[in-house]
Amino acid sequence: MAESDHRAREGLSSVPHGFTLSLVAIVWLISFAFGSAKAATISADVSKIDLRQVCEGLVDETAKDEIQDVMRAESESRWQSCEGMSLSRGYVSDVLWLKFSVGNNSDEATPLYLDIPAPWISDIRLYRWDSQGVISEERFGSGRPFHDRPILAPGFILPIASLPRQTTEYVVRFSSRGALTIGGAIISQSERELRRVNSYGFVGFLVGGLFLLLLYNLFLFFILKDLAYLYYGLYNLTVIIFCGTVYGYNYQFLWPNNVELNFNMNSATSAAAVVFILLFVRRFLAVPALASWADRALIGMAIAGGAGVFLSFTDLNYNLVFTFISVTGMIVVSYICFLGVYAWRRNVPASGIFLLAWVSPIFGFASIALLAQGL
Repeated sequence: MAESDHRAREGLSSVPHGFTLSLVAIVWLISFAFGSAKAATISADVSKIDLRQVCEGLVDETAKDEIQDVMRAESESRWQSCEGMSLSRGYVSDVLWLKFSVGNNSDEATPLYLDIPAPWISDIRLYRWDSQGVISEERFGSGRPFHDRPILAPGFILPIASLPRQTTEYVVRFSSRGALTIGGAIISQSERELRRVNSYGFVGFLVGGLFLLLLYNLFLFFILKDLAYLYYGLYNLTVIIFCGTVYGYNYQFLWPNNVELNFNMNSATSAAAVVFILLFVRRFLAVPALASWADRALIGMAIAGGAGVFLSFTDLNYNLVFTFISVTGMIVVSYICFLGVYAWRRNVPASGIFLLAWVSPIFGFASIALLAQGL
């Protein structure tokens, strides 16, 4: 039995390499998703125009303003250049308004699209506006069934009119149950297809790699019967589901009409990942034998993660639940790093490799958490 445990522990020394990939994958995942009202002039060879460069923004902290309110002459002073304001508001009830103009100097209509890559924005309202008022209003967002989208893509690719020899003004209203983090661009039809291909390719590579890690660890679990491999495999599974939720592929392919489940799974998978990574660390570093106080603290954090899974499927405010899970996750990241140092100083096998694997992405996790909170 001791010899079997020794072999399993030696085998586990290779796990943190996959562990690093899984952690960095989340950093890439979120980073990939985020990329004055003078007219964006359209030419025949236009590819993309950064929305921030051509828009103005207005933050409505009361969430009560309507399109007529923000477009009144007396509201003009409330608008400011998007380049001078933060479009990452975090988990707030604010409403963010953007306005921009599209000028077409050619003699033909040019198909253009407003690309909003964040798939978790729950309410997007696109207004076409002129001096007489609203010409049209369209509603989008993850708070609506997936197949309501004009273009079936994980993010939001919204057609906008570009009439020949005309300038068209648009106003967009954003609010969200998730993080209100806005980025985007005005893109051409060719750029639209390129972005879709790149998005599918990137996520396919990312999720494919995580799926291979899942199979690898499950295979080792069945061979060596060491629970650490099972916990790490389940951690990879939750990361895969989390990736699909953040990128919108779960909503597109698994539950396109279940709006509430889509929101719930975003927070539930985050909390479940906390639970499984803690169980993996407990087994890998032999925490019960390392220090009883450390084990009690770890179990307490795992219970908090389990509570996050449960709360995700209750009627509690989504922002409150996800903030709780985010804070728990940041505490867990720091604690696991501390445990790695503690185990390394006591010469626990493979703890040095484990520590290196954990410290590498910790700054990325911190950046993601701060971004999600709008800081």
